[in-house]
Amino acid sequence: MNQNHWASLAIALTLAGCTERRSSTGWAAEVPADATRFEPQALLLPAAPAADVTAPPEAAATAEAPPAPKAPARYYAASITEPTELTLWHAYRASEKEALEKVIADWNALGTKVAVKLRAVPFDAFNDKITVVVPEGRGPDVFIFAHDLVGAWSEMGFIEPLSGYTEEADTASFIPSTVQALVYRNALYGLPLAFKCVALYYNKALVPKPPTTLDDLITIAKAHTDGQEHFGLVYEAANLYFHAPWVHGLGGQVLDLDDKIHASDPESVAALDLVRRLVATEKITPPNITTAMVSGYFIDGKAAMVINGPWMRGELSGVDYGVAPLPEVSPGKPARPFLGVEAVFLNKRSEKKAAAVELMRYLVSDGSARTRFELGKQPVANQAIWDSAAKDPAMEAFRVQAESSVPMPSSPRMQQVWSPYNGALLAVLGGDKDPKSALLAAQKSIEADMARAASTAP
Repeated sequence: MNQNHWASLAIALTLAGCTERRSSTGWAAEVPADATRFEPQALLLPAAPAADVTAPPEAAATAEAPPAPKAPARYYAASITEPTELTLWHAYRASEKEALEKVIADWNALGTKVAVKLRAVPFDAFNDKITVVVPEGRGPDVFIFAHDLVGAWSEMGFIEPLSGYTEEADTASFIPSTVQALVYRNALYGLPLAFKCVALYYNKALVPKPPTTLDDLITIAKAHTDGQEHFGLVYEAANLYFHAPWVHGLGGQVLDLDDKIHASDPESVAALDLVRRLVATEKITPPNITTAMVSGYFIDGKAAMVINGPWMRGELSGVDYGVAPLPEVSPGKPARPFLGVEAVFLNKRSEKKAAAVELMRYLVSDGSARTRFELGKQPVANQAIWDSAAKDPAMEAFRVQAESSVPMPSSPRMQQVWSPYNGALLAVLGGDKDPKSALLAAQKSIEADMARAASTAP
C-alpha cells in the first residue's frame, strides 16, 4: 500500500479515538523543551485477521490446531549468532508475574543465543525509573507497561518506533483497537500484550446476582453496609482512573483529541455529585481507599462489591466471586471505564535492537498469549486465543466491559491532568468543597499547567 493510504488510515484512527492502576499524584515526568521530537513514520496496521505470524511457515497448514506453546529455536532469533543478554522490565505481581516468568523460561529453553533477564519494578516507581535510566543509556532493552505514556515517551525519545522493524502481518493477529492505541502521530510504538479496564467484582455469598442499574447497585450495597467496617461498594473513589466510568457514563469526557480538558463540564460535575452521594449520603463507599485496600476489603469479606481490574484476580484465591460489567448510570447509558492496552516497548537507546525485536515478537505470539491468558488470567490482545479458549466467565465479563470502554488518552498532556483532578475528587469527598467549585479550580490549574508545558516545547 502507498504512503497516502497509511496517512489516511492514521487520520481515520485519530478521529475514531480509541490501566491500569494510577498513582494519586499523577505522573511526575514532563516532556522537556529539549526532548526528541516526533519524526513521521510509516504506519503498519492489519488489513484483516490472520493466523499467528510468529509460527514457522510450515505451521500454516495446521492453523486449525491449538497454538503451540513455543516455536522452534530455528525461527526466533535465528539471525543472532553472538551470545546476547537482554533485560526485560515489568511491574507484574501474583499470577501475571508467574505467567511472564513461565513465558521467559520457555524462551530461554529454545536454545537461541539470546538470554533474557527479568526485573520486576514497582508499578508506582516504573515511569520515574524509566525517566532516569533511559537518557543515561542504561535500563532495560524492552519493557512492559500501559499505553497511556506512549505520547510522552515518544516525545522524550525513550521508545523506538517499530515501523522499521515490523510489517503489516506483525499486527494482523491482534484485536484492532489494541494496535490503534499504540499509534502516536502515525507511528507504531509497541506490540500489544493485553487490554485492561475495570469492572464490577461481587462476592457471590453476599450478592447472588450483580446489579445492572445504578439504583440496583445502591440498594444492594446499602444492604451490606454497616457504616463501620463493612461496605457495599469499595473502590478508589478519589482516583480519576476509577472515577472516569461515571464521567463517561454520564456523557462527559476527560481530555479530548485536541488536548482540551473537560474537568468542569456539566457532565463531570454530575459525575462527582454522584460519587459524593455514594460516599456521603448513602455511605456505601468509604472515601479514603487505596488499590491495595480494595483487595483487602474484598478478600476479608468486608466488601460485597468492588470496582477493580483483572490484575486483582490473581490475589483472590479461595474467594467465590463473579465479575460483571459496570451498571447503567441512567437508562441506556452504562458506566464506561478507561481502556488501557498493555504493551511491550523497545528502548530507543538499546544497543541490541535486533535481538530485542525477536523477543517482543515471542512475547506477543499466540503461544505466549495462551500462557498469559490461562496462567496469568490476562485478557490478551490475541484474537485467536479468545476464539479457541475455554470459556472463563470472569474474563468474558472484562471483554464485554472493554467493548463499552473509552481508550485512555496517550497524549503527553494527560500528565497535567491527574494530580489536579485527583485533588478535586479528594477535596469533595473529604467534605471541603462542592463539586462545581472543586472541578472549576482543577480545570484552571490543568489549563495553566498545559500552557506552561506548551510554552517550553520547541
